[in-house]
Amino acid sequence: MPTAILAEDEPVLRAELRETLSALWPELDILDETDNGVSTLNSIKALTPDVVFLDINMPRLTGLEVAKAIQGKTSIVFLTAYNQHALEAFDLGALDYLVKPLNRGRLVQTIERLKNQMGKIQPAIPNAVWDSMAPVKLEQKYLRWIQASVGNLLRLITTDEIYFFQADAKYTRVVTANT
Repeated sequence: MPTAILAEDEPVLRAELRETLSALWPELDILDETDNGVSTLNSIKALTPDVVFLDINMPRLTGLEVAKAIQGKTSIVFLTAYNQHALEAFDLGALDYLVKPLNRGRLVQTIERLKNQMGKIQPAIPNAVWDSMAPVKLEQKYLRWIQASVGNLLRLITTDEIYFFQADAKYTRVVTANT
């Protein structure tokens, strides 16, 4: 049975998250609910959950500071009102980054990612099959000729004839021995 800790300093939002998770992922066992970074960190160390739903802006330690401390020990899903921390969150190994207010459809996607990561969903093609497949060699094809406008005429020029291309205002000039 998958386990989780909910770290949210707003009691109403924490209750909403708990109720929504219970409805969408009934087999998830919520081990603890915390309202600050220090108690979250202590709870994670003591209970070792599979996932922590982590707010970024919490008292005592921010969610990002907690994520730095637990990096790699559990899956992290950030749930925050601040979208500007997303890059840093993913750098710290976050599995997902949800922006408040909570969007049920988006949370369903997150739950599917978590289940997949926890091994609840088997890949459609086993890894052994992928490993046994020989790499496919693609034939490389090179450009043999280009079309270029010369006044009102369209001329085909082989790539062997071209010396270089030159930018000329909004056009590109093809330089050959004949031009």
